[in-house]
Amino acid sequence: PALAPARVCVAGYSMGGGSVYRAMYGCMEKIAAAVPMAGMHPDMAYFSTPEQDAAMAAIGFPVMELTSTFDLGFDRAANRLNDNTMGVYRKYAAINGLELPEEYDLEAYPYFGLPYDEFSVTTLMGEFRTFKWLANNADGIPVMGMSCTENLSHSLYPLYSELAWDFFKDFS
Repeated sequence: PALAPARVCVAGYSMGGGSVYRAMYGCMEKIAAAVPMAGMHPDMAYFSTPEQDAAMAAIGFPVMELTSTFDLGFDRAANRLNDNTMGVYRKYAAINGLELPEEYDLEAYPYFGLPYDEFSVTTLMGEFRTFKWLANNADGIPVMGMSCTENLSHSLYPLYSELAWDFFKDFS
């Protein structure tokens, strides 16, 4: 039997998070949403073509990125998500038709610097504070997300699965 594209979501962690970008572009018509986890390092990035980006924009493609203050997606000296992570977020926000301001406002939006439609702070395992930002499309459905967990070491990735499922449940 064939896969039901409306029910297939893809996620991966670390190098697998980098591979999620390849999967997104390799079979975008068969995937409902994606969550790359700790895969925003420039060495892991998939550099899509303008034609691929246009094809993805034509269908829309919900993406939520997960990282932590311990991972490569965070600039500890500046106490915010790094430029590469934010560049990836901006790219997929544009693909999903979301307009973002050019300037970051870290005073109003700590760590993230951009406005959002939904925001939450939760605690994983009673220990790791997690910030989650969601941006909705015109129908009110989250199509872009970013999550950053404080001090979660790279080896504690299983905790990310709960965050991914919370995003995926809108698309499966």
